Amino acid sequence: MLDQTFYQELDARYAAHDAAGAETYLRAALDEAWSDERNHEDRATVLNELLGHYRTAGDFEACDSVRKALLRELRALDLKDGPVYATFALNIANACRAMGRLDEAERLFLQVRDIYAREIEPGDFRQASLANNLGLTYRAKGDLASARHYLTEALTIAEALPDATAAVGATCSNLADLAIEQGDLDEAQAFADRAVATCSGDTGGVDLSAALAASARIAYRRGDFAAAADSYGKAADAYRRAFGEGGAYATLVGNRDAALAAQAN
Repeated sequence: MLDQTFYQELDARYAAHDAAGAETYLRAALDEAWSDERNHEDRATVLNELLGHYRTAGDFEACDSVRKALLRELRALDLKDGPVYATFALNIANACRAMGRLDEAERLFLQVRDIYAREIEPGDFRQASLANNLGLTYRAKGDLASARHYLTEALTIAEALPDATAAVGATCSNLADLAIEQGDLDEAQAFADRAVATCSGDTGGVDLSAALAASARIAYRRGDFAAAADSYGKAADAYRRAFGEGGAYATLVGNRDAALAAQAN
């Protein structure tokens, strides 16, 4: 059975920005879990981590394959409710949102919300994570008022928690993106600046990348193409150090090149 060492080893790889090593480690752990066909619990745990890995890496084909495998393990465990189920459901909902399956994501997030209302305190970190992801889902669905409600709730919860710096930075990036969509570039800049400052202690990673990308989008909207290209380049570099040159990295590099082309013209 997996113990705390599993998470310590995995976290060490991500902390070192060794995403390839993390994937190899998870795949080896999954193979080990398959050595006992009845070991559904370990397989569900490893698949849950792999799901988050492929979602972040932008490998949606692998993400969907893992999602289906995880659902099979949850059925085998007859896990349908409670905080443990909510942890899996939240991750599956996140993957669905990233893959554009927005109605399914919303259904799962609301199911998790009902479980959390019964099982955990209102100021729990998990409530912040749920509110943040609901906000992203409603933004993707075009319901910007609901998106702002949930993202603001997420930030309020995260600000009151110790050791929630990453959550504050990520939520500020999301609020910056929302403000861009709503046409308020001054508010967007304030959130983006806070996100970059909050995440700047990191030497790479998706949180810093997202914060820099938000700043780049604002600069591009304002016609400052040189600043946009610079921020997109830094965002791409931060992402590459964490997850290599696939997925979002290529998009960020493309955006940087588009900004450079706009500057040249």
